[in-house]
Amino acid sequence: MPYTLKNERLEIVIDSPSEGYIYSRFDHSGKIISVKYKGLGNSRD
Repeated sequence: MPYTLKNERLEIVIDSPSEGYIYSRFDHSGKIISVKYKGLGNSRD
């Protein structure tokens, strides 16, 4: 389940550590999957 952090300028989507990743991980932090700044951005969709 992704989490979205946003305000009027910035939107960041963070995926949980176990979703979309099948290899071992040394940490349990989320992964940034999308960043938009003022409506322009990059995502994996």
